[in-house]
Amino acid sequence: MNHEPPDDFNTQAGDMTPTAGIPTLALNDDHTIPVVGFSVAELPPEQTEAAVAAALAAGYRLIDTGSTASSAEAVGRAIAGSSIPRGEIYVTATLPGS
Repeated sequence: MNHEPPDDFNTQAGDMTPTAGIPTLALNDDHTIPVVGFSVAELPPEQTEAAVAAALAAGYRLIDTGSTASSAEAVGRAIAGSSIPRGEIYVTATLPGS
């Protein structure tokens, strides 16, 4: 059995920068949002900042906070501490009861 990747395999598969071909969804205001994101909904607040910083460094540009507001400050600190322009990052949340 051959365990080598095919010749056309993207060796940058872990690279999720906008140029990596991550699918996006067009919004009503002509912006696009990545369809692949990183969720902090199940993380304890004390782990959130480091996890978001690592996700941003790995190329994620969509951060989902779920329905908890407890992670908002940590997510904000991680975004502020990154060198990524804020306009390239989307933060989503789930409204209670939805």
